[in-house]
Amino acid sequence: MTMLKRLSLAFVLSSAITCCPLLAQTTASSPPDVPTSRRFGQPCWEQAGISSSVMPQLRQIHQAMHTQAEAVYSDSSLTSQQKQQKIRQLRQEAYHQVDALVGLSN
Repeated sequence: MTMLKRLSLAFVLSSAITCCPLLAQTTASSPPDVPTSRRFGQPCWEQAGISSSVMPQLRQIHQAMHTQAEAVYSDSSLTSQQKQQKIRQLRQEAYHQVDALVGLSN
């Protein structure tokens, strides 16, 4: 998978992960005469062919990467270059996990 495709997939998944709670909050306050399916359309993860049953696992991957990245950033024993390298490795691992989960690997 090319880097551009991976970045696009990561963006779509991150957007879906972070936007779902916001959509849940806004749909509760939306006017009853406006159907939410027409207002917002099909979720991007559905358009990409990703099953709703996969979303919790994608959230776990995203959260684990975020937690590990925070630990790297707060590690004062590492140089800036070492931190960047570790973050790259974390992202690469997360991309591989997502690829395996949604079946988009080469």
